[in-house]
Amino acid sequence: MTAEKQSSGRMVMKGVLSVLSLPGLIQTIDTKKNIHIILKPESKKVGKLYFSHGKIIHASLGDKIVGKKAFFRMMNWKDIPFEIFELIQDTELRDKNISIDTKELIFEGTRQVDEINKLESKLPQYYKIKKVEDFSIELNTAENEIISLASSGEFVKDLLDKNPRDDLEIFKIIMELVKKKVITFLQIKVLIIDDNRFFAGLINDVMEKLFKQLFTTIVVDNGEKGIAVIEGQSKPDLVISDLIMEGKDGFDVIDAAKKNSLPIIILTSERRNRELIIERGATYMHKSVLGTDEFEEFFKKAIFDTLLRD
Repeated sequence: MTAEKQSSGRMVMKGVLSVLSLPGLIQTIDTKKNIHIILKPESKKVGKLYFSHGKIIHASLGDKIVGKKAFFRMMNWKDIPFEIFELIQDTELRDKNISIDTKELIFEGTRQVDEINKLESKLPQYYKIKKVEDFSIELNTAENEIISLASSGEFVKDLLDKNPRDDLEIFKIIMELVKKKVITFLQIKVLIIDDNRFFAGLINDVMEKLFKQLFTTIVVDNGEKGIAVIEGQSKPDLVISDLIMEGKDGFDVIDAAKKNSLPIIILTSERRNRELIIERGATYMHKSVLGTDEFEEFFKKAIFDTLLRD
């Protein structure tokens, strides 16, 4: 823990949510003071919590996700850096978006997180939505509200962000829409770029084995061809690229992917540029994991974490 000054107040603690969950962290601090907690994940929106007189009065994720919805989502975060500040100014002046008791908030959040985790095994956030344009079945008000926001080709996670309802409620509505066959799912297009045919073929084989009909792949053997696909009309949803290639290299591919708002994984035997790869906006994975016992789970997690980035 360290202490230092910041414009919003005096820092009293910093660390990482690992074994300690967000509710556990809240129980360790003196919430009777005016407290500001900032959660700083690498790939998600920054989370903020404000306490006044022993209660959480404000929660936000980025600019649009606020209140209970924001707090419940943060409760599911793990391995996230945090900073805690004691505020100089009274947070009573801040817009309140949470009014229920903090213990009740945590209790309800725990229930929602458990239920969402169960639903996510059936309806992952990285599934791509396909709306059925012509359907005769009658929908209720909530279902009509969600279907009006859904766009074909976007991920379930995007629909969760569009509506102020709690994520659990939206998940349940989407599940009903799937049952009624008003929503189905599209394949996720993955672009694989590697000038080594063995590695490119291995990655493609693993994708087919792990994901069957969920993903479809495009394989090219250099950066120029990869960038042409990225900048073409039929853009991929995810890019997996080698780093060291003749001509356009992995850094050029990263720049093209980020310019087109595409998530990218750099799969390389290069170790020295790990921090630079992450800093440029890509997920880093070392080729040494290929063929190991833990590779499949590691590969799955890297792909899904990358797709879920905000």
